[in-house]
Amino acid sequence: MKNEPIGKEMKRMGKKKKRHRPRGPKGRMPHPPPTPIYRKKKGTPGWIKALVAILFIGVVGAVAVWQFSPKGSPSQSPPQQGYPTYATGVFYNNPTITGNGTKIQLPYSFVKDKKIVFVDLALSSSRYDLEYQGRTIPLNLYKDGNYLPLIALYTPSGNVKVGIRTCEPCGSFSMHIGEGKYLICDACGTKWDLETFEGVSGGCPEYPPLQLPVTIGNNIEIDLSTLGITIIG
Repeated sequence: MKNEPIGKEMKRMGKKKKRHRPRGPKGRMPHPPPTPIYRKKKGTPGWIKALVAILFIGVVGAVAVWQFSPKGSPSQSPPQQGYPTYATGVFYNNPTITGNGTKIQLPYSFVKDKKIVFVDLALSSSRYDLEYQGRTIPLNLYKDGNYLPLIALYTPSGNVKVGIRTCEPCGSFSMHIGEGKYLICDACGTKWDLETFEGVSGGCPEYPPLQLPVTIGNNIEIDLSTLGITIIG
């Protein structure tokens, strides 16, 4: 074996093996991958945010005003067209008696026209008082207990209500319509809603006329059978 010169041996050992990069089509070097471009996301314009905030505040305010404002009720609604703001009772003296003295009839047209009608019914025997619906009616204070005082009302909504005409704590048997929506005691000034008979103000709000069952047609038939009395005139 031939000994090579030392210098050549060292050169050969010192050479590094070149690494060739992969070439693309037609021997071209591949391009490096493009650097991604990140676009800044556009935010909501300030004027839109301000508009949304104003609308939100407006809606919240409107809801709060509605929630805390006084609510309407039948007594706060205006009376129907042509309904009087003030009316006093008109007596009807010729009721028709049926059912062996346990029922009476009044003309519907009369009650509708007058709005507030008083009827005094003669009893077969005098009564000191009358128990009805948990209340005691002091009949002895009205015409010596010989009559049962009734009231018939035609309300602003077109309903008919009939009851015993009394406000017993103050001993009153007289009332009138006021402001087109209240039944008012002539003695103590207590007000009741014409539609519901619920107390509105005054000293006797829990003592409106005691309602009686009625049947409405051309006549208003009033059933008195639950009172335990007999009407003679």
